[in-house]
Amino acid sequence: MRFLFVDKIDQIHQNTIIGTKRFRPDDPMRQPSSTGDMIAPGVVSEAIGQLVSWLAIAGNDFTGRPVFLFADNIEVRGPVPAGSEVRLEATIHESNTETLVFSGAAFVDGNCVHKVENCSGYFMPLDQLEDPGVTQRRYEFLRSAKGLYLEDDGQPFDFGVLQGKLVEQSEKTVTVENTIPRDAAFFADHFPRFPVTPIVMINEMIGLATQNLIPKSSPPDSQIQIHSVRNVKIRDFIRPGETCLTKVKVIETEKNKLGEITQIQTMAEILKGGKRILRGLYAYGSAVVA
Repeated sequence: MRFLFVDKIDQIHQNTIIGTKRFRPDDPMRQPSSTGDMIAPGVVSEAIGQLVSWLAIAGNDFTGRPVFLFADNIEVRGPVPAGSEVRLEATIHESNTETLVFSGAAFVDGNCVHKVENCSGYFMPLDQLEDPGVTQRRYEFLRSAKGLYLEDDGQPFDFGVLQGKLVEQSEKTVTVENTIPRDAAFFADHFPRFPVTPIVMINEMIGLATQNLIPKSSPPDSQIQIHSVRNVKIRDFIRPGETCLTKVKVIETEKNKLGEITQIQTMAEILKGGKRILRGLYAYGSAVVA
């Protein structure tokens, strides 16, 4: 499984970049739904972040890579079916030698399916994260007519490894202990010299923990589906093999006439070594898995 979600850079206009990602029908990051396999929503925001990173890296002559730790708002506006071609767009609003702020969006068949607003982070030396020579050659392929298509082992990602162990639960709160596998496939690309757990995987951990708070009275086979992430702040990384606690608290719920939950608003935290390293507001809706 490759954790690379930009196949081609189509256009660059000053601080704006446009690119493409083609997700295979058997893409490793697909998840089942009642209407067929869908790409995990967090992967789409990751793709937008990777796209704008290419613009920033090329802009500083392959000396620094942005690591994003804050986001005002991420909206999931529609599904991305496995097999889709996704158009990616991103614009850098502010940038200097230390920090970067950007917004972006993803489109399928002209429809906006994902939106990222005011995501920010700081630059780390590129050579501390990966081989700058390899990065520059990949960028050149991305700018070429053919794009960059790296070989993949085709193995599906097992989201179950992010399930964790239930520690404590009440009607409106849950705590889950997660240990990130040392051999998780995404570490090979994120990043080879400084492997850290991508925020998309952390968000999946939070979603799986939140699933424990869905009452048994909900429709059979129902699962929650992320709608938005707001005011996310990350203060530290989760390295291979590290253990953390995922804590989720329900702030508000909406129900239909049958009393079934249709919307849930939560506050989520990740703690490592007793210190909070992530906090954000997560909103979910109900979905039915085939």
